[in-house]
Amino acid sequence: MRSTTHDDVMSRYGRVVIADAEPRDGGVMTVRTALALPPVRRGRPEVVAGRGALERSIRWVASGDVAWIARDLKGGELLLTTGLGIGRRAAEQRRYVDALCERGVAAVAIELGAAMEEPPQALVARAEQRGLPVIAFRHGVPFVEITEAIHGAIVNRQYALLRRGEAIHRRFTELVLEGQGIPEVMDALAAMIADPVVLESAGGELLYHAVHGAATEAVLDAWEAHRRERERGRDGAVDAMSLPLPMADGAETGRLTALAVDSPLDDYDRLAVERAVGVIALALLRARQEEELALRGRGEFLAELASGALEAEEARRRAETLGLAHRRSTLLPLAVALTRRPSLTRAAVWAPVARRLRDEIDALGVPALLGDRRREGDLLLLAGIGDPSDRDWLADRLAAVTHAAVEHELGGGHGAAVAVGAAVRRWDDAARALRDAADTAAFARGAEPGGRPWHDASAPDVDRLLWLLRDDPDLRRFADGFLAPLLEHDARRKNPLLPTLEALCEHGWHKAAAARALLVPRQVLYQRIARIARLLDADPDDPRTRLGLELAVRARRVVRGQI
Repeated sequence: MRSTTHDDVMSRYGRVVIADAEPRDGGVMTVRTALALPPVRRGRPEVVAGRGALERSIRWVASGDVAWIARDLKGGELLLTTGLGIGRRAAEQRRYVDALCERGVAAVAIELGAAMEEPPQALVARAEQRGLPVIAFRHGVPFVEITEAIHGAIVNRQYALLRRGEAIHRRFTELVLEGQGIPEVMDALAAMIADPVVLESAGGELLYHAVHGAATEAVLDAWEAHRRERERGRDGAVDAMSLPLPMADGAETGRLTALAVDSPLDDYDRLAVERAVGVIALALLRARQEEELALRGRGEFLAELASGALEAEEARRRAETLGLAHRRSTLLPLAVALTRRPSLTRAAVWAPVARRLRDEIDALGVPALLGDRRREGDLLLLAGIGDPSDRDWLADRLAAVTHAAVEHELGGGHGAAVAVGAAVRRWDDAARALRDAADTAAFARGAEPGGRPWHDASAPDVDRLLWLLRDDPDLRRFADGFLAPLLEHDARRKNPLLPTLEALCEHGWHKAAAARALLVPRQVLYQRIARIARLLDADPDDPRTRLGLELAVRARRVVRGQI
């Protein structure tokens, strides 16, 4: 599965950064941030209890000096008091603290000097025991100034959240109008919150993930840990933000999860995730979006595997996360390439083809991963089989299903090249075998596999080797240099000789077969061979010369895109 870097995302989605929003401080007023406000600082505040709970959120400010003040509170308040209602006896002071804690008060601030010179020890001890922050103002300050400052900051933060929500909604809307899909929305979301996000199906299957800074392996490890804790009913055990997401079937819900891997999560991040949930849910209402998304996510993993970018252990772990637990002895790769460009998007083409393949492998009880590579436009499959001897019959079954699905979905004139790699036992070998299968499928577009519906990527093939080297300038120089006199002749004459040389190479230098293929008498063929020999100053009967000519002819066809 693809690992989008921070720089990649910022270059593609730079507009998602809300430059005019207020500084990120969590979007809430906490006891700690309140203590930093100028009117509060003028009171020379001292935290005398509950120092470990200064990150509590302040919802509002209340003031009062009666013993029963707690019953008029709703929770989340910073209570300002002169201490008159605290009580003189230790038992009263403890009950006062207990009542505030039961109401969920964020903190209590006492102005010293009017009713008491120091906070009562019983109150301080009880507050410390209950984790209630108690602040002592050593200098008098009007409560109204503190109230105005904190309420103003709370309103400003709420306004900042509103502005950010509007900007996020606007950006997601732009992505949709630009024709982008769920992966692009998730990439943009990861850039917004500076953390990875994971989309899972109603059954808990990982559909897609977007990273920010951490590597894919670290992200998937964090997601696995979060999922395990969630299944145990301990949602808060792993720092994550997980929201339900309606899936296409309407009855069940998946989940969109932000993981605090690169940075802490706060209310600004929750807002972004909530907005993304709505956009992704709407996208999933389109037919087969979940299926296409799963194909893309698995395709990115298979593409990474084929490129050799994954260590064996990481490949094994990620395959297990995506649903392929390699408990069988052998891994079998398969690749499919379309022979013609379809009118539909490749994602729309591959989804029904992959659906038929999935139904077939499920019916056979074969564990497998299916995915499409977006850039190359092909379909990759990696299956776990019990024994290498199962390779051919499984390849026959899957190739037949693939050809039938492509013909059914695209109609006449379209086809697919199916290539099957070597059956291997190790993940290191699986990477190479999958790459061979993908290269063979791309090379074999339009070619007949010969006797069976798939091409064997594990068999040596000179033309495939030359095709892999097609961009090498040395190969082009070799082909053009070896055949230069012949090509110069053909450029000046009406009767070219290169087709004759190609026919000889194609038929193993059997002159009778080449003459029949060219529809010329054998004597004419002999004359042409003599002219070729003179032009190239070479003996066509020499084995080394024949080898060079065959390689040059094949290489030129490859370079010109004729193979």
